[in-house]
Amino acid sequence: MFLTILHLVRSAYAQGLIPNPITATSFTALIDSITAQLVPIATVLAVVAIIFTGFKFLTAALSGNPGKLTESKKMFYYVLVGTAITVGAAVLANAVVKFVTELK
Repeated sequence: MFLTILHLVRSAYAQGLIPNPITATSFTALIDSITAQLVPIATVLAVVAIIFTGFKFLTAALSGNPGKLTESKKMFYYVLVGTAITVGAAVLANAVVKFVTELK
């Protein structure tokens, strides 16, 4: 069944029924496009995660449970590290694209 679906998709693509969603004409344009699409999504997810962690902090503080407070601190730390990795990856990708573009 999977092979049948794969064959249908391949033939539809070959006939031009499925357009190629990648409009980049070079590798640097592809990296720019991917970065431009992923950074806003990651930003929204980071904000939602920080707000959720804030609510976890509030509920842990109100309950007086030190275990939940420690868990909330750990979650907040993980959210910050994940956000830093995401921002760092975007900055690194932009730096690499700029460096490669200047080499040409």
